[in-house]
Amino acid sequence: MYWADRAHNAIMKRTSAGQKSVLARGTFRDLRWMTATPSGIVYFVDALDLLRVTPDGKLSVLVSGLARRPLIDLGGAHHQIMGLWTDAAGNVYAAVNEERRVKRVAPDGTVTTIAMSPFPWSVTGGTFAPNGDLWLLEYAGPFGVRARRIDRRGLTAR
Repeated sequence: MYWADRAHNAIMKRTSAGQKSVLARGTFRDLRWMTATPSGIVYFVDALDLLRVTPDGKLSVLVSGLARRPLIDLGGAHHQIMGLWTDAAGNVYAAVNEERRVKRVAPDGTVTTIAMSPFPWSVTGGTFAPNGDLWLLEYAGPFGVRARRIDRRGLTAR
């Protein structure tokens, strides 16, 4: 299990035996969404950047500026990226809320938009089904929330 200890600028780890330890430390600005792969690579959002921590504790910025800063920032920049998840190929996906986009980040840091939510919907999270279909969680104010499936053949790079 992994979590962010904001007070101590640390990414923490708990083993199955219950032992807690610091996986990595850094000078973080606004820790948010986090996901981990079965191999123990941890990805998390710090402000608008995507960071990666390897199982040996090496911390690196994978993508700087994964989401654009709002034109008028009323304190909501930390809601730009709303969810992270990974796939078996080692890519990490980010739900970029205000842009209504799902961005795929390859292990080398290459960013590609693979899906967009139609107006007025905004993507807030997602996951892959075992057959490769992408399920998105979307939100649109007065319309509420919905789950939308994109067939794996419908995933396109934009």
